[in-house]
Amino acid sequence: PLEDGVYVVGKATGVNVPFNAPAEHYKMVPDESRNGRYEKYLPLFRDENFSIVKWEDGRKTEYGGVEISYKSNSIDAGMLSYEYKWYRVAADKEAQWYFSVDEDGLYHIIIDLNEPEDLDCAQIALFPADWNVRGTCNNWGATPMEVESFSVSEVVYSLSDVYFTTAGGAFKYEYTGIAWYAGEDPGIRTPS
Repeated sequence: PLEDGVYVVGKATGVNVPFNAPAEHYKMVPDESRNGRYEKYLPLFRDENFSIVKWEDGRKTEYGGVEISYKSNSIDAGMLSYEYKWYRVAADKEAQWYFSVDEDGLYHIIIDLNEPEDLDCAQIALFPADWNVRGTCNNWGATPMEVESFSVSEVVYSLSDVYFTTAGGAFKYEYTGIAWYAGEDPGIRTPS
């Protein structure tokens, strides 16, 4: 039997199976800091559909959305930028019941069902999980990592023209989208 939970399903995941048989791989992870918020990092294929579905006590609920924002933000004075889509969860005829992405890649998907009822509405956020490296190798700037290969089960990133040294060569990998909702705010808020 299918476990209760929130799932990402559809051809964009690279696996087209009936909803009653999705792999555990497609189950979204509950956010321990906020009831009703789930997230998942998942490889998605462009121009194919996926949907977000909750299975609870033998009942299926599909979540559609109306796009309320498409933004491109710049970090570090324009050194890096990322784009994301923001939806309000809606059950009306305006709702888009399937989602898609423009590029193959690893994506961060968040749904906040607004169970604490402290937001304007339940919301879905979708953005590419782009990675970069920072460190003494680039004066703590941000050097984007390129996707070298992509499949249903893995995304391989590479760097070029970045040189690491053993003498004081501190560095870290950084996910560019995480700054977008990190911090003290416990919920997904409509961006200004």
